[in-house]
Amino acid sequence: LPSGGKIEILSRQVGNNLLLEVTDNGPGISEENLPLIYNRSFRADRSRTSENGSSGIGLAINKKLLDAQGASITVHSKVGTGTTFRIEFPIS
Repeated sequence: LPSGGKIEILSRQVGNNLLLEVTDNGPGISEENLPLIYNRSFRADRSRTSENGSSGIGLAINKKLLDAQGASITVHSKVGTGTTFRIEFPIS
């Protein structure tokens, strides 16, 4: 996030699910990159490398963990505006 950026985390129960939304006002993700963000080692910003602390595998791991728990994740993003990840966990 740019200096002064914001991250907002909201949670609530929706029916039999726990909804978690994480929203930022960062640079956003382009439409052409959205379908690729859960691929292992995908980096929208090619200047970020493992040498500076980014392996590009974080979202792929998170997606697999959520799938294993029966949860779902969706993303909405607009370049220049920010990104929202919406995660729904089933409540036992």
